[in-house]
Amino acid sequence: MRSAPRRAAGARVLAVPADVRGAAAVRALADAALAAFGRVDVVCNNAGVWTLGRQWETSERRRAEPRRVGCGN
Repeated sequence: MRSAPRRAAGARVLAVPADVRGAAAVRALADAALAAFGRVDVVCNNAGVWTLGRQWETSERRRAEPRRVGCGN
């Protein structure tokens, strides 16, 4: 997380690492933002998943994981 330089420049920032595949984690992120700032104007979903291995040796479930994380939240 690189929030320190932004804070030094005067920005109000909040970095919260979370596994956004679960609804409880997403709710906790929203609660943290609301507690810190009182409202949410912009949400940036910067979630990512990386799978190491040969495509033909990767299960369908693992191949679908990036779509589930990127589109499901």
